[in-house]
Amino acid sequence: MNRPKHIASCSFGKDSLATILLAKEHGEPLDEAVYCEVMFDKGVSGEVPEHRDFIYDTAIPALERMGIKIIILRSEKTYVDLFTGRVTRGPKKGMVRSFTLCGKCAVQRDCKVRPIQRYQKTLPPGTVQYIGIAKDEQEQLLRLEGGRQVSLLAKYNFTEQDAWQLCEDANVIKLVDAVQ
Repeated sequence: MNRPKHIASCSFGKDSLATILLAKEHGEPLDEAVYCEVMFDKGVSGEVPEHRDFIYDTAIPALERMGIKIIILRSEKTYVDLFTGRVTRGPKKGMVRSFTLCGKCAVQRDCKVRPIQRYQKTLPPGTVQYIGIAKDEQEQLLRLEGGRQVSLLAKYNFTEQDAWQLCEDANVIKLVDAVQ
């Protein structure tokens, strides 16, 4: 029987990079790293420019040199689409959406979560997703879907500070530092 596919969710912050480093260091199976980029408009990233440059100019090439396949997801909707779009149902139907509200963020829902969910539907059953949650983030660890979502940081007893140190030891801290 073949082993399940293993993917790492990657934001290119210290926790997700440390997760990938731990997978490589401990021989954990890792088939690909998946990054979802929120776009401001069709041609401009919604990422902080320094972080976007780090991702595309440094981190992705470094991971590819390590033999890691990178999957980049983007939504068909952009921040501008949501900002200028009209509400389609409810009491505010027809009104321009404008600025998103905290806790009701259409950008997170439409530009990040939906593309990830769409991609996950293409994965084979039993796919394991590595999530960069440290052992000292207990509330987030409790939300992991047992067996399907795994924290290598928790498995190897890494706190957020340990994740930072691992990135520093791997000489990526100067790069990560600019985006944290």
